Amino acid sequence: MIWESHSWKVEIWKSSRYFERLRDQRRNLSDRQCFCVEKHAFLAFYAIRKLMEAKKLSDQCTSQRLAVTTYPCTGKPITHFNWHRSDEHFNFESPTQHEWAVLKLCHQFVHSYVFHVVAGESGGLAGLMVASDRQKESGLIEVDISTTISLFDSVAQDDIVSSQWCRDPVTGKETFILSNELPAEMEARFSMVEPEEQ
Repeated sequence: MIWESHSWKVEIWKSSRYFERLRDQRRNLSDRQCFCVEKHAFLAFYAIRKLMEAKKLSDQCTSQRLAVTTYPCTGKPITHFNWHRSDEHFNFESPTQHEWAVLKLCHQFVHSYVFHVVAGESGGLAGLMVASDRQKESGLIEVDISTTISLFDSVAQDDIVSSQWCRDPVTGKETFILSNELPAEMEARFSMVEPEEQ
């Protein structure tokens, strides 16, 4: 469980800036850069999932819906020896657009079985393709790198300023309401306070 979230958010911010630099470069990605993209993606999405599990992100942040493109399976079995031949396993001529929850996307990277770096037409980083061990039987997911950067930025800058918690005495289930905004009644109290004269 994460106790202090600041250091994790700093690392996610660094990953976002790294992706931003690669998105804007006008030359092909090197093998080293592709490795770094993979490392940053895995660690950042893992960190986001851990922050969500630790209740360190607001509901506004975690309830985002992210645009993804999915490519359906062709039916050919995907194994440890052929997972990289995605042109044989997925139909890139039949993309469909969807909106996915943040946690669902995190699971894809944490449990990734297929992973590809998508290069831009004029060089640089355009997106990420991923499919978990379960998802690979349904289709391949592509996330635009600008969408990924936006998600990372929102997580890195998110702060919980009000929270509510309750626990069902029978089931033991905990319920949280986590917000990056002050409750309306608290905002009203603050707005009625007159500033002190100097």
